Amino acid sequence: MILKLITKEKFMKVVCPVSKFIVLALIFSLIGCGKGTKERKQIETKAVSIKKFDTPPGADPTVSAELGGKGFTGEGWQTATKINLSGDPKAIKGGKIVISIPNFPATLRMDGKDYNSYFNYAVKGIIYEGLLSQDPVTEEYIPLLATHWKISEDKKEYKFRINPDARFADGKPVTSADVIATWKLLVDPGILEGYTNTLYQTYEQPVAESKYIVSVRTKELNWRQFLYFAASTVIYPADYIGNISGSQFLEKYQFEMIPGSGPYIIDKNDINKGQSISLRRRSDYWAENDIANKGLNNFDIIRFDVVSDQSLEFEKFKKGEIDIVDLTGTSRISMWSERLDIDDAKRGLIQKRQVYNEYPEGVRGICFNMRKPPFDDIRIRKAFALLFNREQFKEKLFFNSVDLMDSYYPNSIYENQSNPKIRYNLDEAQKLLADAGWNQKNGDGYLVKDGRVFELELPFGYQGIEKFLT
Repeated sequence: MILKLITKEKFMKVVCPVSKFIVLALIFSLIGCGKGTKERKQIETKAVSIKKFDTPPGADPTVSAELGGKGFTGEGWQTATKINLSGDPKAIKGGKIVISIPNFPATLRMDGKDYNSYFNYAVKGIIYEGLLSQDPVTEEYIPLLATHWKISEDKKEYKFRINPDARFADGKPVTSADVIATWKLLVDPGILEGYTNTLYQTYEQPVAESKYIVSVRTKELNWRQFLYFAASTVIYPADYIGNISGSQFLEKYQFEMIPGSGPYIIDKNDINKGQSISLRRRSDYWAENDIANKGLNNFDIIRFDVVSDQSLEFEKFKKGEIDIVDLTGTSRISMWSERLDIDDAKRGLIQKRQVYNEYPEGVRGICFNMRKPPFDDIRIRKAFALLFNREQFKEKLFFNSVDLMDSYYPNSIYENQSNPKIRYNLDEAQKLLADAGWNQKNGDGYLVKDGRVFELELPFGYQGIEKFLT
């Protein structure tokens, strides 16, 4: 469940997500837009275009149907035509929405050193696109930049037929060369991103079988390999990254956006360093009318304002300077019941909405360093799991607005329904600790073993977790 506050103006218009990827990160899922007040009209704008190349629609006539050109039938390939919608087909396009972010990104590059930021994760999927996406309900693969795909019998070679209509924001068509250039960039050690280098080195260099058909072989037999390459890898235009090194990429695109194929762009004039960044909707987005995009990508402008203090963010929201506040964070959920007894909420100017979805959430908790005592002992790890009182968290800290998870892949096809359901159990935990040798207490009531107090450090890196640890 998602808890959120929105201004009445935004809520009363036709509702829709901006993108199925950004929905869960920024909680746009029921927000629409309209004409609003006179003041609002003055700051709204229309969708824009940065097209430099007016490439005719459709396939290059020099490419045969067998090689992915006009007349390609897809026989022997996979595709998907029945797709569940993420958006509301009745959504109205236009308008502006202002959202807060906790900090200004260290870079606007979506890969390489320092790319890992709140803002970049929020917008990556609406500026750039991968070869495939996933159905929001079934999680089956669906077309994005590629219309069709094929997996070899040994599960180690993947082929993709790129949509001849796919275009980057500058008007250039998306081709196999862009996929190859993207892979070369991601394996370049000069981008100073070890995980990315390691991941993409598990694939051999992609091969252009034609302008529209590209193949790649994985060195590892793992179901994730297709997912990572097909759906998690965004494709950059070779015209921008094809002839530069990783280190040049870091420098050149530190705060300059490479045009993507997605529905939004960032103009350098809309970057107010340290304060705000605005995205503008493309008027010539190549996949605007695709079935999967119905009801999505509606706001003409999405502005992200930096507000690092959560109390200040809430005050800005009440003043109308921010349009939406997400209250799902561990340090903020109390606002839902404790800080909204105000006139604007009673009058309906602030709308409280609980939005339910079936999106597979990630997990959070305490991670054990199993190489060092005491967590090199499985009995200690089990005892800690039994002492982690999630039921109490749910009642006292989440106001019973969440459910407990029992899998690393909750609410997905990968969840093992036979996983043991771990719940708070003090007696069982004490037995495990005693069996591990921690069966005595000192004068202060702390467990001791061989004269040592059972003591450990729990470092943490985000706001709001203190109440859980204490």
